[in-house]
Amino acid sequence: MEENNPKPANPMSTLNGGEEITITKTDGSNEKVFVKQLPVKQYEKYLEAQADEAKMIALACDKTEEFCDTLTPDSHELLVTTIERMNESFFQRWYDRRTKRLERILPGAQEKILATLRTTSPKPLSSAA
Repeated sequence: MEENNPKPANPMSTLNGGEEITITKTDGSNEKVFVKQLPVKQYEKYLEAQADEAKMIALACDKTEEFCDTLTPDSHELLVTTIERMNESFFQRWYDRRTKRLERILPGAQEKILATLRTTSPKPLSSAA
């Protein structure tokens, strides 16, 4: 499989609000799926979905999380990389602005959140015995 290097969003994707791609399901059938360029009002949900690719696909493709169970691994990855390519640049700038506002209101908040995540996150697979 070729390396997945997300490219900037296609200007036509922006004009169309996303792009249609063809995916393959585990039963061998193909389906056209519209991948949305997410509006800012959905960025909080997109932020929550960063650790859950099924949620990310459901949000950006107007599908259920169970839809991901029907995808081949290559199609799953194609959807995720397409979602990230189309949304990453502006989402990152939105997140940076959001973080700066949070730090102005609650100095040290980001470090406290990261410390909490470090203590509550499951151990990495490489640490498992």
